Amino acid sequence: MPLRGFTLAEVLITLGIIGVVAALTIPTLMQKTRQHQTLTAIKKFISTMENAIKLSEVENGETLKWEKGEMLLLENGDVDIESKKNVSTQFFTKYLAPYLKYTGTEYNEEGNLVVTFADGSNMVFNNGSCMDTIFDTNGKKLPNQRGKDIYVYLICTDEASKNLYCASNKRTFCPYDGVHTTNRDYYVYLCSEVDTRYCARLLEMDGYEFKDDYPFKF
Repeated sequence: MPLRGFTLAEVLITLGIIGVVAALTIPTLMQKTRQHQTLTAIKKFISTMENAIKLSEVENGETLKWEKGEMLLLENGDVDIESKKNVSTQFFTKYLAPYLKYTGTEYNEEGNLVVTFADGSNMVFNNGSCMDTIFDTNGKKLPNQRGKDIYVYLICTDEASKNLYCASNKRTFCPYDGVHTTNRDYYVYLCSEVDTRYCARLLEMDGYEFKDDYPFKF
């Protein structure tokens, strides 16, 4: 009995089915991959910073004794850029630089210190009530959007700031948080509608997983 091959119509139908399945699954797979890469970078950053702070405390004493300089104000009320640079640079150089592996530093247009890591991620130092560490999981690559590839963490060195932003005077490094509630839905709302700085706290609350209702898609 002669062998029977596939007809052209059968081949086209099969290819069409494969195309439909691919169109349905590939975007989901790509999103999962980006989410995994983002979470891996965040977890690595947190571990790196917490370890650096612990090592620094051995040399420089507990964080409550760390000194953070004051920035100068101009007559119009704006912050003096050079003093802003000096404060962040001095803090980083004394308390963190010896305990971190990084490839370089520079200043952005706002005068904030930008520290680049070997994997291409970076953090921007901004002196406020605490030292803001604005972490970008993929550095200068897009989308450069808080809640997607940028997350805000704080290094708080006085009890008032620790309690206000970290909800405990025992925490020095924490995601930005000024509300301290156990209501997860409220953090979803804050992250999506009010202030994207709260997205890092939402991720921490979720055990560093992107839940289905996480406000931003990848």
